Amino acid sequence: MTKSIPILVLAASAAGLAQAFDSAAWLTKTEVFAREAERLRAERARVQKMVEEPAENVSVTLEKHPDGSVKTALTAKEAQFFLDLGFVWGKGVVVSEYNPDGTRRGFIAAQDCLVDRETKSGWVEGRVHAVYDKTTLDGEQVYFSFDEEYARIFKDAQITSSGLKLKEVKL
Repeated sequence: MTKSIPILVLAASAAGLAQAFDSAAWLTKTEVFAREAERLRAERARVQKMVEEPAENVSVTLEKHPDGSVKTALTAKEAQFFLDLGFVWGKGVVVSEYNPDGTRRGFIAAQDCLVDRETKSGWVEGRVHAVYDKTTLDGEQVYFSFDEEYARIFKDAQITSSGLKLKEVKL
């Protein structure tokens, strides 16, 4: 009988979590992200064919905080801007997000990347290394969205997170 108590506690906890978590909303959102990833992947392939003479050692602000400080910035070894399409294509790309005090909150370093300036999202073809708060992500073929604080790794995924603590439940 004592062995069944932990199982009942886990079952009750799971039921409580299920009520707090809206799985239908999550599935809908992940479907939207999957479509956006496919769109950007296709756009990257299309835009890459249009690259002619990319600029070298590029640095550009993508977004500012209300106080005027830099919120999101892009640097690249090579880049070409497609203003009519709203895209930035680049190689050796680093997209960084900053807090209002100027400290860097996170970044994505990518071999080959397309960034959509309007949605603040992108597709990485090739290797990627990202750090956001205390989480590190490595992999290949990655979709990311700074606005949604979301990333999906399609190949060779590794994720590490420091400072996580499991909450102990006492009965």
